Amino acid sequence: MAVHLGRRHLAAGLTAVIAVSALAACSPSGSAPAAGSTSTKAVSIDVAHQGSVTLNMLDFWPSGAENDWMNAAVGAFEKKYPNVTIKRTSQNWGDLNGTLNLRLADAGGPDIATANQGWQALGTFAKGKLVLNLDPYVQAYGWKAKVPESILRQQEFSDDGTQMGTGSLYATPVASSSIVGVNYDRKVLDAAGVAVPTTLAQFEAACAKLKAAGKVPISFASLEPGPATALLLDVQAMSGPKNDISGFVYGNAKIKASDTGLLKAAQTVKEWAAKGWFTPNYQGIAYADSVDSFKNGQGGFQFNYSGTLSPTGTQQQDFGFFVLPQVTGGQTVGVGASRAALVISSRSAHPDAAAAFLDFLMGTKTAQLAVDNNLTPALHTGLAMPADRPEFTQEVKTVAALDKSDGYVPYFDWATSSLGDTLSSQLQTLLAGKTTPQDLVAAAQADRDKFAASK
Repeated sequence: MAVHLGRRHLAAGLTAVIAVSALAACSPSGSAPAAGSTSTKAVSIDVAHQGSVTLNMLDFWPSGAENDWMNAAVGAFEKKYPNVTIKRTSQNWGDLNGTLNLRLADAGGPDIATANQGWQALGTFAKGKLVLNLDPYVQAYGWKAKVPESILRQQEFSDDGTQMGTGSLYATPVASSSIVGVNYDRKVLDAAGVAVPTTLAQFEAACAKLKAAGKVPISFASLEPGPATALLLDVQAMSGPKNDISGFVYGNAKIKASDTGLLKAAQTVKEWAAKGWFTPNYQGIAYADSVDSFKNGQGGFQFNYSGTLSPTGTQQQDFGFFVLPQVTGGQTVGVGASRAALVISSRSAHPDAAAAFLDFLMGTKTAQLAVDNNLTPALHTGLAMPADRPEFTQEVKTVAALDKSDGYVPYFDWATSSLGDTLSSQLQTLLAGKTTPQDLVAAAQADRDKFAASK
């Protein structure tokens, strides 16, 4: 499944197992409205005068930099509002998403939770009225002025749950994001006399030169189908019209898969494989092993997610990151999303306090805390940046440019609840020579048509 952000790709292809138990530790304080009910009470942003409030949060950051970042953000929010206590419960990505629908439906569920964008999760929650319609808070906090439209749109659904990318806001982003791009190894490029490319044509010329020099042009692994699709989606973003890619994902029936650059992307990936530009025996290499080998000098380039490589020490000086512009028009379009989508349970007894925390997670303080914890910030510039991390700085500048130009497209698999599996399986058979680029595009279209009919 072409899921999103480095941390999600490690769980790609996972089949959710729906559990029947809810976490007692996630029980919100106070009485709660029935699921799906709509309060007529005017919203308040005056958190300091809401009395003592406890918010229970369920997220998929049990460890690592993201866990440290969120702990810091919670601490900063509680310092700002001493009357609010946030209790986190964290689980890994697969376990949380396999049961989140049940937990949101339970009276003892969380007030706030991290949810996957797209039909697989957020669309289901919105349609089932399990999460709060956030439109009143959009106006109260001015979120439309704070967040690029192409990012805010990723959290929007129609009230009847039949359309994505339009209607009401059901989740909010955070001030950290991840995008698909290209990492490069300066030492490998320098050894082959290759300059850092700035166009797709230059990139392909660089790969040919690396191959002639006996180097691996593109570090690649396809044993796990989900991570492998990062390459396909990035080439698609260089090849297809931005509005058509987004339009297909958001259900515009007039836009076909063949209009989105998907065919050109599939043809390009197949050509690169035929030229021997990928890691030898890439079909049997695990994603994590591919990342490690690239960090150890086994490749000139690697398509990946910002924040995934995370070189440390002297390696920081060896690597860089870029997103190539589109072949036609030269606009830089990034496949990316917020590091998480935050929802408020429709059963929460404290939606105003919960919304204030969501607003805080989009703020400058949270963005700076992302930088401090080696995560790519979003939505804000002028942050204090480390002087000794050029690869990280390039990622930050790329995200800032996309924020400014509103240059994001959603992950293509969001178009349906099954397109991720379809794309990844088609890519594997394409690289194995068992299908054609045209077959891959036809399968994507058939998947979208079937899903549209089911709605």
